[in-house]
Amino acid sequence: MDRIFANTIRYFREEIGLSQVEISMLSGISQSELSKLEDGSRWPRKKTIFRLCRVFGISTKEFFRYMRDDMGYQLDFKHPAKPED
Repeated sequence: MDRIFANTIRYFREEIGLSQVEISMLSGISQSELSKLEDGSRWPRKKTIFRLCRVFGISTKEFFRYMRDDMGYQLDFKHPAKPED
């Protein structure tokens, strides 16, 4: 899961056709931080995800749904996965 946030952020940025500089200006996130998020060297904070989703024109639910689909399994941050009996 180390690259999944990076890939998801890059995917949505490219989908709307904006550069990192343009996303930075619209979101209030510095371009250097956005670059680190996209190369996987930094994990986003909740506030950062909310800001990016607002610029991307999607809900956080859509953002995480894309991550889940891209990874091929269900993400569940509230409850750890339980082994099957």
